[in-house]
Amino acid sequence: MSRAGQQFEFSDFILDTREKLLLQKGEPVPLTPKAFELLSVLVSNHGHLVKKDELIAHVWPDSIVEEANLPFTIGLLRKALGDSAQNSKFVETVPKRGYRFIADVREVNSTTGLREPPLDQPQKPYVLIAIGAMLVLSLLGLASVWFRGERPAGADQTSNRLTSSKRITIGSVAPDGKTIVYAQKEGIGESLRRQDLDTGEQNLILGPIAAEFVGLAVSPDSDLIYYSVFASNSAASAMSRIPLNGGEPEAMPGIASDVSVTFSPDGKQFAYTEGHSAVSETELKIADADGSNSKVIVTLKGEKRAFPVFRASPIAWSPDGSEIACAVREFAESDSFSRIVVVDANDGSEKYISQRRWGHVDNIAWLDATILAITDIETGAPGKRAWLVSRTTDDARALDNGLNEYEWISTAKGKLFAVERSRFSSLYIVDFADNFQSPQTKQIFNEAGVIDTIDWARNGKIYFNSWTSGNNEIWRLSPDGTGTERLTNDSKLSDGFSVSPKDGSIVFSGAPTRTDNLFIVGPDGENIRQLTNGTDDFLPRFMPDGDEAIFQRRSVPKATLWRVSTTSNESPRQLTGYTAQHPSVSPDGKMIAYQFMDLTIGDGVWKIALVDLNSGRLLNKIDFPVLVTDRQVSWHPGDNFLTLATNSGESSGFLLLSPTDNSYKILDEITSDTITAFAWSPDGRRLAFAAQRVNSDVVELGGF
Repeated sequence: MSRAGQQFEFSDFILDTREKLLLQKGEPVPLTPKAFELLSVLVSNHGHLVKKDELIAHVWPDSIVEEANLPFTIGLLRKALGDSAQNSKFVETVPKRGYRFIADVREVNSTTGLREPPLDQPQKPYVLIAIGAMLVLSLLGLASVWFRGERPAGADQTSNRLTSSKRITIGSVAPDGKTIVYAQKEGIGESLRRQDLDTGEQNLILGPIAAEFVGLAVSPDSDLIYYSVFASNSAASAMSRIPLNGGEPEAMPGIASDVSVTFSPDGKQFAYTEGHSAVSETELKIADADGSNSKVIVTLKGEKRAFPVFRASPIAWSPDGSEIACAVREFAESDSFSRIVVVDANDGSEKYISQRRWGHVDNIAWLDATILAITDIETGAPGKRAWLVSRTTDDARALDNGLNEYEWISTAKGKLFAVERSRFSSLYIVDFADNFQSPQTKQIFNEAGVIDTIDWARNGKIYFNSWTSGNNEIWRLSPDGTGTERLTNDSKLSDGFSVSPKDGSIVFSGAPTRTDNLFIVGPDGENIRQLTNGTDDFLPRFMPDGDEAIFQRRSVPKATLWRVSTTSNESPRQLTGYTAQHPSVSPDGKMIAYQFMDLTIGDGVWKIALVDLNSGRLLNKIDFPVLVTDRQVSWHPGDNFLTLATNSGESSGFLLLSPTDNSYKILDEITSDTITAFAWSPDGRRLAFAAQRVNSDVVELGGF
């Protein structure tokens, strides 16, 4: 479909399909390999419609991919060209059919303009010497940038998919490199399975159980699996272990950890992290292999530094056993970031391996004695990326092209494994009959990527976040799915927004640096103004009067609730001093509902709290009648009940919960995907929600 060895000129761009190069005003434009191939096909067929199935067949010839990959890659391409879907200068969308390249294009033979010496005139010796020297320097420079992550355009890492269920949630490779173990979604929970890497044979080890696996590791002798699960709305998980070949699980009641453990090379001990939010501490601990003799190696106190303590593999014992590499979350000078330290396994002393500040690192493993593999998500990025980091230098190199997401890094015998994820989101409207009987659901929008915030404004529009432009921005559309428009540009939107019921202005969490703070813009995305300057402020919700917003402030190791004026320059005021998440204001503005960790019960249980907004007095604590893993709470605008998302395994729905008598109603089987955000219409008769479908499998990463 595209023609090899051809150059095309359009606007101030030159596309060289032979050299796999796009230039703008003589400067290289970075493109992922798939985006470059997509551009090549469209440009070589300029002026003509190229159907979706033709593009997919050409750009992904040897892969089975979702159609949503195409608009996502189109979005990356438009961002590189400075184009947009609304005012296309280059790539035009032909609804339901495909795409057309509409700019004027001039085709040029790839050799045009290249001046070669006549065949009968040999190059002068000094010219050959100069060319040779330049070639050597270029190769040396290439070798240097290859590790630093500045790979040439067109360089592509490889991944070999090992599982095919698309339902993998966590994985780890056995140290002998012969087996992978993983958890897989099954009905109301997850099962634990193993797969032989040579034969591909799969076996069930445990479950399914009504829980989520949040930590998984295999002992050095490849005989035992250590795992942690999250269940029953508890705040902490108990660790267990089970033989790799199956058998009865053995509880380890002395180990309350929600992460993957890491083993000493001799297998006699393991290390793990543990959090104590009530006293603002996180700890690095070491215990014997049977869970006995647990002791603290490092304690991080206060609100400046913390170890990741939930659904992560944040530490890795070095191959020689002398030190433990750790991801540490830090806050400094209104900035939040991750750094990598190594801790002496004997005396607990620590040192940084480099001065580099990462976005958010929560997975780490040793590839060999000098190289660490990590996953990191940077501010403004749609997902986690895999990296190699040198222990002895400050060098780092990305292992992927940014199109997919990687987590749960593990290594064995010099090989690197991870769980690879791709995500697709849709927007739906639920219409309710009287008494919320027989809800009718209709899809109005879909795209590749993550939609995790929705609000339904009084102007009748539905507001949502989208990565269509290549950045996370605020968009809106009508409830019938028409009139899609982007409101913000380069907003650095990070984690949540809310539309004012008073004038339609929007308060949102943005991260121009690595720290989230609150900003406010006008109804059409104009006149941005900063509201807070804290230590990660996010998930804002307007008060009913539109003059104030409540929000969540992340500190180490807990999150607290605050309120801030949106009309004056007053400093924010703190509402809670304990872990509290996802606030929602009652329609009359008198109460706040939020989820919190009740530490008066055992190791802590998640509940809903109702607090008087003016006095701060706790009015009620509500138990969850069903398992709730999503923390969003939303008050119905008319009736006195709270709304939460639930998941029964095969389907997702909503929990309608009375804050007065704790009665409830479950609306199940609303969607087969996972609900990520929702908002009621102002009249309370319809509910908009975003649902996400995640395809995730264990892969072996290669090409590094």
